[in-house]
Formats: sequence, structure tokens, C-alpha cells
Amino acid sequence: MIALSMFAISNVSQAQNGGNRVKNPEEMAARQTDHLATQLGLSEEQKAQVLEINTRYAREAVVMREQNQGNREAMMDLFKRQGAEMKTVLTEEQFVQYQQIRKENAKKMSERRKGGQSSYAPMD
Repeated sequence: MIALSMFAISNVSQAQNGGNRVKNPEEMAARQTDHLATQLGLSEEQKAQVLEINTRYAREAVVMREQNQGNREAMMDLFKRQGAEMKTVLTEEQFVQYQQIRKENAKKMSERRKGGQSSYAPMD
């Protein structure tokens, strides 16, 4: 959930898992959650809460992409709201790591798009 780009819900409907496209938001959320659980050392309780958050926002991102064709501003707002919820579940240290992962993922995505804008929305 972190190289998730965190997340990266950045491309929920286009996300790739070892070359295979993720077919639905639930799969993407589960993959992201597993990745975050490993990188952040989430407890089982945190993992369940993060999965719920990721699933909800992955579904919302799919709808946004279908309706707005991925409107960047709307997606940034989505990521900001997701980050705010994640902050309530993660410890302070985990949240700092989470932000760094999102930043790194956004940079990778931007590079893949060859100079395109990333959808990383920094959290305060």
C-alpha cells in the first residue's frame, strides 16, 4: 500500500501486480494493505482498519476515474482525505514512513509518465 503510493491508488484500475493488472479495487486495496503491513509493521487491528480505508478509497477512485476521467484535482483531494484517515490509525512514526512511501511512489509514477504530474498530496 505503499509503494502504495500509496499509494498509488493513483491508478487503481490500471495498477499492476507483477505484470498482471489488478482487476478490481478490492484486490488493489488488499495488495496495498499487505505491502503497508510489511513496511510499517502494522498490528492485526491496524491492518484491518487500513484495509477498510484502502478499500473504500480504491472504490471511490474507480468511480472518480469513470466519471471524471481521473481529474487530477479530485484525485489529490481523495489522497488527502485518505491520508487524514490513515493518520488516525497509524502511530506517529508509522505515519512519517507512510508519507515517505507515498512520496517515493509518486516520484516513480511521475517518472513512468515521463515528466507527468504526480498525484501525491502531502499531509501536514
